[in-house]
Amino acid sequence: MKEALDALKKQKASAKGLQNKSVIGKAKKWIRIYGFRTTKFARDKGLDRFTRLVYQNIKNYDGLELANKDTSYYCSEDDFVFIYESAIQDGLSERRQYCQSRAMEASESEFCAD
Repeated sequence: MKEALDALKKQKASAKGLQNKSVIGKAKKWIRIYGFRTTKFARDKGLDRFTRLVYQNIKNYDGLELANKDTSYYCSEDDFVFIYESAIQDGLSERRQYCQSRAMEASESEFCAD
């Protein structure tokens, strides 16, 4: 995996094929419960910073052990940012859409009641 990751970095290509569904699930859960409270929009350096924050908070979360070199989930912080940054952006986008949908439903029920 390390060789494939290095090749993708040199090409500046997407690492979406290296993403693990379990890691994405834990990251999106953390975003939903904690991360979205403080960060609604993240781009460029802000997204990099937020992705590192997600890594720091989920690296030992629920047996995931991203920081443990003896597990199949091992990933350094820099590699995590490269691989999962797009998934973190998707997670924030999903939370914004959910909040907007809930607000629209609430406003329709409030003002459009028979």
